[in-house]
Amino acid sequence: MSSHIEAATEAVVENIGAWVPENAIDLDLFLAGLPLLFEALASSVASVADRLGSEFPVDPSVPEHLQEIAATVAGMGEFAGEAHAIHRVAHAAEMER
Repeated sequence: MSSHIEAATEAVVENIGAWVPENAIDLDLFLAGLPLLFEALASSVASVADRLGSEFPVDPSVPEHLQEIAATVAGMGEFAGEAHAIHRVAHAAEMER
C-alpha cells in the first residue's frame, strides 16, 4: 500500500475514529465540518486522476475510474452535510441554550 494512503488512513483513524465529542457544540462543529473531509478526498483523488491522465502513460480507464471515485466521494460530502442539518433540527432546543 502507498505510504501516502497509509498516512492518510492513519490520520483519519486517529483523528476521527478515536474522537469523542465533549458537548453538543463540539458534535455540531464536527458534523458541520464532516463534508470537508469528503470534499478534500474527492478533490485529491480527482487531482491524481488528472495527473495520471496527462503526465503518465496510464491506460485511460484508470484515471476515468479514479474520476468516478472522486465524483462518488463528492456525493458523500453532500450526504454528510445532511447529518449536520439533521442534528440541528433534532437538537434545536439544546443548541439554543
